Amino acid sequence: MDALHPYLLALLSTYNTTLPHLSHAYHKLSSHYTTSEFSQMKMTPYLDTLAYYTLSSPTLLVVLAVLATLFIVRVILGWIWRTVVFWLRVLFWGALVLGAAVAWQRGVESTARDVVGAVRELVEFWWSEFERFEGMQEGRGGQWRTQ
Repeated sequence: MDALHPYLLALLSTYNTTLPHLSHAYHKLSSHYTTSEFSQMKMTPYLDTLAYYTLSSPTLLVVLAVLATLFIVRVILGWIWRTVVFWLRVLFWGALVLGAAVAWQRGVESTARDVVGAVRELVEFWWSEFERFEGMQEGRGGQWRTQ
């Protein structure tokens, strides 16, 4: 903190020196943006009409609230969709790079032999499970018997 002390003093001195010049510009800018002609002349009639109709007909307010809620939900679902698509692309390209690295490291023939063996094991497992559940439906297993 002791090392910052001279810099803080210089910064405070600069601020105090430029304050009279900057306050006028700041006041002009802030008054221009808070009471601009656009917001007063262009938007006020529309806002007055909207306020009149919402106070005279509460159903319009409900419809506007429902539309606003649907819009917000749509935006949030869009974010979720883009996030899911991004991570699916990352997984796809990562799997592709990983497969290429494995093929490069082990060779194409041994990699193809391993992939075919893994697919064969998977097909045999699913086929045995299919036959087991078919047997259950026919009444040999006794669990899913139809009457």
